[in-house]
Amino acid sequence: MSSNFKTDINSFIGKQIRSLRRKLNLSQSELGDKIGLSFQQIQKYEKGVNKISASTLYMISVKLNTPITYFFGQPAEENLTEGLLCIEEDTQEFRYEVDTTEKILIETFNVIKNKKNKNQILKFLKAVSQ
Repeated sequence: MSSNFKTDINSFIGKQIRSLRRKLNLSQSELGDKIGLSFQQIQKYEKGVNKISASTLYMISVKLNTPITYFFGQPAEENLTEGLLCIEEDTQEFRYEVDTTEKILIETFNVIKNKKNKNQILKFLKAVSQ
C-alpha cells in the first residue's frame, strides 16, 4: 500500500470527523474535551496530518453516539483507488438510522455543558421510557 493511499485514508477519516462534529454543532475544543484531547490534536486529525488510532476513533464514535462505520463511509475523493477502501458488511449487523427528532435530541443534548443537568435529563428520559 502506498504512503499516498495512507495519507488519503487519513484525510478521508479526518473529513468524516469534521463533518460529524459540525453536524452536531461542536467546536474542535468541545470534541477534544469529550475525549481528553486538545483542539490542536482534533484539528490535526481532521486535516489528515496525524493518523488517528483505532481506540481514539472508537472513543469519538462513542462520545458522539455514532457507529464507528460512519467514519469509513463511501469515499467521495476520486483519488482513492476504487475497491481498496471497503468494509465487509455482516448481513446480521445491527443497523440504526437516526431520524430527525433523534438528531435534534442528540444535537441539543450535546450543547448542554452542565454535567448535572445532563444527568438529570438522562434520569428523566429513562423514567419516562419505562
